[in-house]
Amino acid sequence: MRSGTTSRANAGRPWFWIAISSTLLVLGVMVGFAARSPGWTAADARASELVQSIRSPGWTAVAQVLNVGFGTAVGSVLVGVLVVAVVVWRPFRPAWSALVVIAAGWCVSPLVKTLVARPRPPAGHALVHELGPDSFPSGHVCLTLAIVVAVALLARNTRLFLPVLVVGCVLVIGQMLARVYLGAHYPSDTLGSLILTPAAIMLAVNAFRLSGRELPPFRAATSTDKAASQVTEHGERRTAGGSDRGGSGGEQRRQTEAGDGGQVGPRHGQ
Repeated sequence: MRSGTTSRANAGRPWFWIAISSTLLVLGVMVGFAARSPGWTAADARASELVQSIRSPGWTAVAQVLNVGFGTAVGSVLVGVLVVAVVVWRPFRPAWSALVVIAAGWCVSPLVKTLVARPRPPAGHALVHELGPDSFPSGHVCLTLAIVVAVALLARNTRLFLPVLVVGCVLVIGQMLARVYLGAHYPSDTLGSLILTPAAIMLAVNAFRLSGRELPPFRAATSTDKAASQVTEHGERRTAGGSDRGGSGGEQRRQTEAGDGGQVGPRHGQ
């Protein structure tokens, strides 16, 4: 019983989630270094050939849309549009949280790329050019996943959550396949993004909590929330008022008993 209570208490503490996210980040970096080995690269190349064997004009067009749509330039514009849309749709505070989530999930990519420095697949197999030298992890997948996480958090506790989750999963998987299809990344580069992006988001959110500057909630208070809050406050006031009356009544009774010489039962001879 005590261990279960301790687990629940730890789960609510920022340092617990910081430890978990830091472990995942280290794991992701270790996967990146392991992926540089010749044996791993050869297995990655065989998997890439399988995906690239279905190349056709139609699939290439879809992959290029995902490539351009979540590239650095257009991706930055897309993030700005998302934040502006959230500001218009909801109060500004959730927009700030969404921006932190997206920035953390996306910015982990160039940091780990520089650290791991895994070479790109051979340029002769690529359908895209002007790529950076480092391959692990995929920045496109990191950005796509970060945006999906932010939108899913904004849609939490609404009827849109399930559709957003389904569409987001399809989009992330499609982006992963597109990066391999275009020859821009190895399959393990895209899998590394699935480890590093959630870990970076978790670390950023709980770092804010640990510093005492917890991020604003992603969901603005609804009329139902406000009504429930008012009911709770009203109940607390009634409880406090009852306690005060009970306390004053007990005090009066003690004073009466003291005046009667401490006799609690009926007095004889009256």
